[in-house]
Amino acid sequence: MFSHIMEGRSTEQKTELSRCIVQKLAEMFPHVHNIAMNVQDFEKATYTNKSML
Repeated sequence: MFSHIMEGRSTEQKTELSRCIVQKLAEMFPHVHNIAMNVQDFEKATYTNKSML
């Protein structure tokens, strides 16, 4: 699983987010052998959503 979050979180916060999500997915899908996650952050200056148009 990949996650993109807005910049500003510490490495510790991103690690905790990753661990929590992988743990929950493992509970939801116990027969899936390989569950992994990567958290990346993006710059607020480059972010746009529909309501900003």
